Amino acid sequence: MLNSCVMHCHTGPAPGIMVWGGIGYHSRTPLVRLDGTLNSQRYIYEVLEPVVLPYLQGLPTIIFQQNNARPHVERIVQRFFVNRQIELLPWPARSPELSPIENMWSMVAQRLTQITSPATTPDQLWQRVEAAWSADRNQIKKTPEKFIPRFLTNEQKLCRLATCEDMLEMTRTDPELKDKIITGYETWVYGYDPETKHQSAEWRCQGELRPKKSRLLKSRNKVLLVAFLDKKGIFHHEYLPAGQTVIKDMYLGILRRLREAIRKKRPEKWTKCGWILHHDNARPHTAHLMTSFLAKNGTQILLQPPYFPDIAPNDFFLFHKLKAVLKGRHFDTRDDIIEKSPLALKSIPKEDYKNCFDNWEKRWR
Repeated sequence: MLNSCVMHCHTGPAPGIMVWGGIGYHSRTPLVRLDGTLNSQRYIYEVLEPVVLPYLQGLPTIIFQQNNARPHVERIVQRFFVNRQIELLPWPARSPELSPIENMWSMVAQRLTQITSPATTPDQLWQRVEAAWSADRNQIKKTPEKFIPRFLTNEQKLCRLATCEDMLEMTRTDPELKDKIITGYETWVYGYDPETKHQSAEWRCQGELRPKKSRLLKSRNKVLLVAFLDKKGIFHHEYLPAGQTVIKDMYLGILRRLREAIRKKRPEKWTKCGWILHHDNARPHTAHLMTSFLAKNGTQILLQPPYFPDIAPNDFFLFHKLKAVLKGRHFDTRDDIIEKSPLALKSIPKEDYKNCFDNWEKRWR
C-alpha cells in the first residue's frame, strides 16, 4: 500500500506535562514546567516570584489577569498581590473563551499537531512545547479557511488511486488507448456569466485607485449542453429542451444519437468497434437501462471515480475553455446561446484536444 494512503495514529499511552505561561500585548513570559499538582505555595514560589514579578517590572502599567483556579484565588496568593501592589483584573468563573491565553495555547497545540511522530517521554514533550511557545510571533498568522466542494473519504481517495493505476496499466498494454476514448458530459451555458477578476482587470497608472464594479450574478437564462469529444476534437453536441435535465430515458436517446455521430464522423472507430465511452458516475449514466444498452452494443466503459472532475477532460479542459470565452458576454434568449456557443467550441484549436488527452494521462500519475 502507498504511504499516501496510510494514516498514522497513536493509540498507546501518551505522556503529559503541566506548563504555565503568560502573555502581554507585545511579549510573553518564559514557559514554566510544573511537575505534579499545583498548589498556592508552589504557584507563588515557582511562578509568581521567579517569572511574573520580573516580567511585570518591565511593563509601564500593570494589570494582571488570571483565571479562578483554586491555587490562584487562595488567601495567601491574594495577599501576595496586595503586598506587591499588583492590580488584578476581575474575571468571571468558567469563561475560558474570554481569556487571551487560550488562543495562545491553541496555537501551541496546532504546532504540536504538525509533528508526525508523537512524543515518547515527558522530557521530549517539554522540549517540543517550549519550542512551540518560544517560536517567533512573526511566523504566526491568521489563515482563513479554504472552502472546498466536499471532504473526500479514504475510500473515495483509494477509488481514485485504483482507477488511475488501472488506466495507466491499460495504456501500457494498449498504446493506442487514448485514440479509442470518447468522453462526454453536460454543463450549463448561461445567458450571462460574470467575468473573473483576472478577465475584468484594467491597466492603471501607479497611484490610481483600483477599478470598482458591482457584484454580478449568473443569469437565469441558461441552456444545458451535452458534448462528446475524442483526441481529434468535439464531434457531437446537443442542447436539451427548456426545463429539462438529464434523466435516464433522455440520456438513452443521447447515446443512440452519439452512436450515429460516431458512425458518420468517426467511421474508423465504428468499423473496428474500437471505441471506449468515458462519462462520470451521475445516476442517469449508471442506470441499469444505460448499462444494458451499452453491453448489448458491445461498448466498453471507462470508469470515472466520483467527485474527481480534475481527471475528467470535459471538466478540466472543454468546459473550462468554453466558459472562458463566453464569460462577460450577454445572450438575450436561449436561441442566442444555442447559436453563439458552438462558435466558441469551434474556436478551440485541434492541437489543444491532443494536448488535453496527453495532460489527462499525466493526471493519472
